[in-house]
Amino acid sequence: MNILVTGASGRIGKVLVPTLLEQRHRVTCFDVKVPDRFRIDPGISWIQGNLAKSAGIKELLRGQDVVIHLGAYMSWDKKENKKLFSSNIQGTFFLLEGCVQNSIKKFIFVSSGEVYPESKPEYLPIDENHPRKPTSFYGETKLIGEEMVQYYARACGLQAVILRISHTQNSSELLDPSSFFSGPRFFLSARIVRAKKLRNKAELDVLKPFWDGKEKLILPIGTDGKAFKMHITETRDIVQGILLAVQTDLPSGEVFNIGYDVPVPFDVYIPRMSQLIGIPYVTVTFPYPSVWYETSNAKAKRLLGYNPKWSFDMMVEEAAKFHRKAENPL
Repeated sequence: MNILVTGASGRIGKVLVPTLLEQRHRVTCFDVKVPDRFRIDPGISWIQGNLAKSAGIKELLRGQDVVIHLGAYMSWDKKENKKLFSSNIQGTFFLLEGCVQNSIKKFIFVSSGEVYPESKPEYLPIDENHPRKPTSFYGETKLIGEEMVQYYARACGLQAVILRISHTQNSSELLDPSSFFSGPRFFLSARIVRAKKLRNKAELDVLKPFWDGKEKLILPIGTDGKAFKMHITETRDIVQGILLAVQTDLPSGEVFNIGYDVPVPFDVYIPRMSQLIGIPYVTVTFPYPSVWYETSNAKAKRLLGYNPKWSFDMMVEEAAKFHRKAENPL
């Protein structure tokens, strides 16, 4: 099949695109930037551009069978709401319009657990019927994107699937303090930097007393006394879910949670990570209730045959190898 992947230079795209090529699909990649390692691959057509600008989208979609819409801007900084709107809402609208005009056979919309949001569950485990009441503008843009996809499925006959993906990480990022997500999630220095950037004084007040110039891991506790617990899924397992959505015949508009089977209890894994890499950890009580949830992938297992392989134990073991190699490159 001819498959267009938007946001192809991102974390998921860098794993998805080579896998599509292995399956003998013809892949067109679209993103605002082109990673160097894809420039020389003869099996990939690369188009650099911005979905928020409608010019050229109809031509971009000509001859495609499937569109996998990964492209999105992600931020929790309210100053970037305008950029979130143009990239995630306006860009998705232009893409959907182009899909209808070009009679695209299937549209895969990669959404997020932020539409619930997972951090504020009304019941557990969170399934696809859970109320959607996003508390971030990023989550709101994903919710609006889902509603647009459902509209085009109903009104225009677009064959569409919505995937609400778990928090996604490459194992190699997990113990990297410079990682966009894992850095501030696990490392004290990166968490302080992020709190400063977001002007989060409440977090800074509880973090700074632990900083003595030496790196530490963080075991986060909420005001409810519970250690954080959340889903963290290896990118390769997210890609498996996307591929199954492409391959499986489904009623249009189906929605699936895609993520690993069980959540990660931080009070179990932070001590283990600390021991593996030789960095001490501190227990920090944050000034809000704990992030503590579980999401169900039962529907994806039942209808797609989804079977994630990468447990967090496996991710941590692989992450420790990357960390040791970075510390001792010779």
